[in-house]
Amino acid sequence: MSGNRNSRILSMHGGRSGGKSLGRSGEQGNPGSDYRGGSRGSSSNPPYRGGDQRGRGGGGGRPEPDEDPNVMYNSSVTTNPEIEAFEDKCIAKNKGKRADKGELALRPGYGVKGAAVVMRANLFQARFHGADWFHYTVKVRPDPQNSRLNREIFTEFMGKEIIKKAHAATDGAQVVVAMKNLLPGNPYEVTIDSNLKAAKKFSVELTLSEKVNPSELVNTLDNIALRTQPPNEFSSLQMMNILMSAHPFRDPGVTTIRSSNGNKVFWTDGRKQAADLQGGIECIRGFNSSARICDNQVFINLGINHSSFFHEGPLHSILTLFNAMNPDQPPDYVLFNRYINRLRVNVTHLGKHMECGVLVYKQRSIWGLACPEKDGRTHGTNPKTKEKIIPDPNPPRFTNENIGATADQVSFFKCDKGANGKSLSAGGYITVTQYFKEEYDLKLKYHDWPVVNVGSFVHPVYLPLDVCLVPAGQRFMGELAAIQRKNIISFSCRKPPNNYKSITQDGRRIMGMDNPLKNIDTEFRPEMIAVNARILPPPILKYGKTKTMMPKDGSWNLRGQQFCKPAEIKNCMGVVYTRASLNTIDNELVRKAFDSLAAEGKNLGMKWSAWNQGIHTKQIGKTPAEWMKQLELMFEHIRNNPVDLVVIALPAGEERFFDHLKWWSETKAKVMTHCCLYSKFVTHGRPENSQYNANNVMKINLKMGGDNQTLKNAPRLIEGGTTMVVGLDVTHPSPTDPEGFPSMACIVASTDKSMGQWPGEVMVQEARKEEIGTLKAMMLGRLQHWKAVHKVLPTNILIYRDGVSDGQFKMVLKDELPQVQEAVASLYGGKNANITIVVAGKRHNVRFYPAQSRFADKRYGPKSGLVVDRGVTRPIYWDFYMQAQAPLQGSARPAHYIVIHDEIFSANNSDSHPADSLQQLTHDICYMMGRCTRSVGYATPAFLADKYCDRARRYMRAFYYETLIKEGKHKKPDNNKAIKNTNANNAMAYI
Repeated sequence: MSGNRNSRILSMHGGRSGGKSLGRSGEQGNPGSDYRGGSRGSSSNPPYRGGDQRGRGGGGGRPEPDEDPNVMYNSSVTTNPEIEAFEDKCIAKNKGKRADKGELALRPGYGVKGAAVVMRANLFQARFHGADWFHYTVKVRPDPQNSRLNREIFTEFMGKEIIKKAHAATDGAQVVVAMKNLLPGNPYEVTIDSNLKAAKKFSVELTLSEKVNPSELVNTLDNIALRTQPPNEFSSLQMMNILMSAHPFRDPGVTTIRSSNGNKVFWTDGRKQAADLQGGIECIRGFNSSARICDNQVFINLGINHSSFFHEGPLHSILTLFNAMNPDQPPDYVLFNRYINRLRVNVTHLGKHMECGVLVYKQRSIWGLACPEKDGRTHGTNPKTKEKIIPDPNPPRFTNENIGATADQVSFFKCDKGANGKSLSAGGYITVTQYFKEEYDLKLKYHDWPVVNVGSFVHPVYLPLDVCLVPAGQRFMGELAAIQRKNIISFSCRKPPNNYKSITQDGRRIMGMDNPLKNIDTEFRPEMIAVNARILPPPILKYGKTKTMMPKDGSWNLRGQQFCKPAEIKNCMGVVYTRASLNTIDNELVRKAFDSLAAEGKNLGMKWSAWNQGIHTKQIGKTPAEWMKQLELMFEHIRNNPVDLVVIALPAGEERFFDHLKWWSETKAKVMTHCCLYSKFVTHGRPENSQYNANNVMKINLKMGGDNQTLKNAPRLIEGGTTMVVGLDVTHPSPTDPEGFPSMACIVASTDKSMGQWPGEVMVQEARKEEIGTLKAMMLGRLQHWKAVHKVLPTNILIYRDGVSDGQFKMVLKDELPQVQEAVASLYGGKNANITIVVAGKRHNVRFYPAQSRFADKRYGPKSGLVVDRGVTRPIYWDFYMQAQAPLQGSARPAHYIVIHDEIFSANNSDSHPADSLQQLTHDICYMMGRCTRSVGYATPAFLADKYCDRARRYMRAFYYETLIKEGKHKKPDNNKAIKNTNANNAMAYI
């Protein structure tokens, strides 16, 4: 109970939004990390369908009883005609108007193209009954100085009876929201008790910053002339999200993670639904909740969330399980150091203390493993106090100078008397092992295991693993390994009826929505909102010179087809890498697999002089230093021989070696490589298994400059050959990336109307900065490349911007659009191109469920081609949701598109149906991901920019390790040096 309570409190205050990743939580099986980057999940294809599934559907679901799809269906379901009438009035009121400077593009109308269907959306309408909400900012005196003590103060304050009666809730940092005026009792006194120190008294002072009546917000939204956000919109939604966290927060078996725009809640006691991911990490199924405005109503958006957490239990078990993921390699303490960074642990040797009437262990946050390079030797300036940091005059001593020193290997300076008055052996330096024996009479079982630093680099405090317990609800924020991503996909891949039932039953229950929330004077409709939607027809695809193909359910068959533009490979080499622990390679199977691959390439139209540079077998070294030497020798040999392509078969689990391989081949040797998994390559790469070979050949043809398929009847803007389509994205470092790791901005762009090739560039920039600071230079590169191909510049520039949150739309308009305009002005002279920027969002929680069986596909989800622009959108934006794909398994995630700036579709009144034109073009582009024979979940250029970001992160990781090994651990890598040679003519080469 105590462990759950603590983790619940701390997780709520420690939640973060943000960064990219992989990590990406969701019901489709995205890795449970908040950094951006990582796998989208893949699964096997139907017979002879090439490609790595990019339908966001995940793969290989864990056995789970399928719910009766009738749980979703209602034959009498109807949409709200008043909502559509309101939307039509808004369009009529603003017909012909242009957006003011600095404002987002106006909606020109709603789409009408496609077959009409009715969908449920996971939004529950809120009804307010007139009560006021009070928003307070909090000041604690004296300053707690650290986040742990601040959390204890907030927890004690929120437990006061007067605060409970006001149905108050907090963000855990500096805001309290209540249903009553709390100022009469202000300031409030809070006492923090401790077994080891005297009780401390703190003053919690509240300042009323705003009083909001949510009913007034709804009344403001009824104004059909409204073209901007109401002034109290942001604060009202923020307050509602905080108030909605109060119910789950009071449940000791629930972990609540607050973010800037909502809550994530998880049962972490006996009610939890979880699966082991390996490495000491588990995936827990939970729910995300956020307040949203659609049209003139306020909703709670309630969806499924899968996130990764550390296993509850001894910390040494986490390390054991971490090492077990790579049994053939020595322990990677450099990675484990980042793996557990900021993990909170219960410290058992200090005993328990009272917190809110409950006995709990004291907790400490792990700074990292013992680090001889920095511990006690750090100097500089404190960024908060601006005071000069003076290195410890008696820094720790180490008999092991590598990170991960053990309790026997770390000594620290200690005075003659211990904390309990006992005398130490002689004062001065003492090992961690000796200290715990003499001070606490504790003989360490794990004395030869690494110790953890729960202090800081300036003032390190070391604990052995023996006294560290990981409480429930500790979220893992780093990058998941390949096997962990596979496992999280298997667990989170669920059919729509299962998710629908979980949301409408467990989700509403954990959030307290089953009964009217009388304390906040709000009630919620019991059913998801019903909305009108449409199914767009798929585009006709062209293969070879004349053959056409009509996709069905978002996919098609490649049998009997040839590429539109087959590439030629004059010289190629095959390489098989093995581990020492693997059995002897079967050379006959290997040769047959390579020959089958080349034969399939020829079947698809490629000219392939197969393996004239030989097929070689090599063993992977055990350390990164050995890898680098191997790769240097291999690519030095290749540079001295004419090689167009190297096909490499790798054993499973060699992600870091893969990073180094791509870093060497694509930035140093400039040699095209294609990698595949050895186990699948030799078992599936046979003449009778054309599907597997076709999957690889499609990627190879693109890497070598070919086009796989084109659109037969391309949209007018594309068919004219004067429109350049661009994808933009930024990736940010994850907590498991090296210190000082930068963010990276990537751009890709089409070169002609075939949209088969997407040249690209990548630039490094300040860590966690979403704005692309070098966009002008990157756009100039793409425009000059277009001109080199066509001899003229494009008339239209259509940009799909990935990775932008709702609060950053104005950033794109204010900071990025001007850079594009400057690039255009510098090349076009007096005549400029038309520019349209569309944000392609996928980190949202809106999902759609068929309201009747006739609207569903065979897997009970929406049919591919779904577009929704009514009922769940805003009249003040030009936005729509689109699900262009039909995943083989699991539930699909629609993309959310928002037009930031428009000069192509409606701005010049050149299109009588601009909403339909943009939606159909976006839908068709989703079929141009040439790596697979399926449509993808969001616009191909944005998708490829995201993939290019992932490859750039791999370059950077390899570069950091190379610098560390070759130039010494004190050398700070030059981030710009890592990517100066990666601005290639074909981004497809890097994914």
